[in-house]
Amino acid sequence: MRKQLQIPDGWRRGLFVAALALSALLAVSAPQQGAGHSYDFVPALVESGDTLWALTAKHNQGLDSDALIALAVNYNQLNNTNIQAGQIVYIPVRARP
Repeated sequence: MRKQLQIPDGWRRGLFVAALALSALLAVSAPQQGAGHSYDFVPALVESGDTLWALTAKHNQGLDSDALIALAVNYNQLNNTNIQAGQIVYIPVRARP
């Protein structure tokens, strides 16, 4: 019989934050092209009431939302723009030259 590993509640958040930070480092290392620009992707933890549109707009003021949404849907391998609280999605942000 296998013994289950029990993680104290206080450690769960720390492990989650560490995993999120690691995924952020991995995500920004692979820029993609879209609408003639290069984009990096940053992780975002979806909270209740968040939409892909709002998260994308928050990180990209003044840029073409439709193109950015298409990039986000493609990068996250989503079937549509529906996202769930607790989900981690990667949001495109314009790469610095």
